Amino acid sequence: EIPARLAEFMKGEKKSIQMTKDFASFKNYLMNE
Repeated sequence: EIPARLAEFMKGEKKSIQMTKDFASFKNYLMNE
């Protein structure tokens, strides 16, 4: 049984990882223009 707070934290982690990936590809896009 996962505590609710831990579950929320994990969800937030996934979100920030996704944002980091998006930012990295966005940066690459700008570099290649």
